[in-house]
Amino acid sequence: MTSLADSTSVVSRGKWILENILGAPPPPPPPNVPPLKEQQAAGRVLSLRERMAQHRANPVCASCHAQMDPLGFALENFDATGMWRDKDRFAGTAIDSAGELPDGTKINGPDDLRNALLRRPDQFVQTFVEGLLTYAMGRTREYYDMPTVRKIVRDTRTLDYKFSAIVQAVVKSEQFKMRRVPQPVLSASRIGANNAAPRAAFSSAVDCSSVSTAKSAGSAFGALVPALSALLAIPLLEEWPTTSGWVGIVLVSAGVYLASGGPLLVIRRVVKS
Repeated sequence: MTSLADSTSVVSRGKWILENILGAPPPPPPPNVPPLKEQQAAGRVLSLRERMAQHRANPVCASCHAQMDPLGFALENFDATGMWRDKDRFAGTAIDSAGELPDGTKINGPDDLRNALLRRPDQFVQTFVEGLLTYAMGRTREYYDMPTVRKIVRDTRTLDYKFSAIVQAVVKSEQFKMRRVPQPVLSASRIGANNAAPRAAFSSAVDCSSVSTAKSAGSAFGALVPALSALLAIPLLEEWPTTSGWVGIVLVSAGVYLASGGPLLVIRRVVKS
């Protein structure tokens, strides 16, 4: 995961620590970054540290590598398969795992790296809580989730950052308790099928005998439309004089439906079905 097929990669190892332990991922590399020089130069094989020194000579690359390389060099005693080694089998030189962190801390090997990371446990715990909360919420973490993350880190500090305490704090958080269940996306055919049942229930619930009453009442209502619109300053459409009777039918039918307890009938039919 952090090594090449036949050699280690201090850049990949350092980048992994920055992202997954310290929660401070480096910026993406600039375009057209030159690759590492070949292992052989002047008739001898260059060590990884020598090749990295040549690569860092480029000012564009030096700033990011100053953060990643010391972390990766501290793990150089582990080869590409994770086995311990004291000598580089390609260059035939002893492994040099010394380095200096950006804050000036000098390290030499994995033990010093571990001690340096343990001096700031809250930084790792915050990174871990961010990942665990993201998994628990089932969505991408947003900026407004960070107060909850920091609160969990503060609350679990007195409990020595126990894993069980962190899990309980995540479960009790509002983000976890109020998370939304993803809604399935319905196709047009399924939407039509879902709307058919309410339409049928509405049609069966309305008394057919009220339609004739609605027609006669609708004609009278249509005659009142111009006067009402003049009073309310509502402009009339040209189509209203010809369809006013049907407008009255709709309105009166709705009134009859509500007054006759139509919603209750619909609910009863749906429950029975």
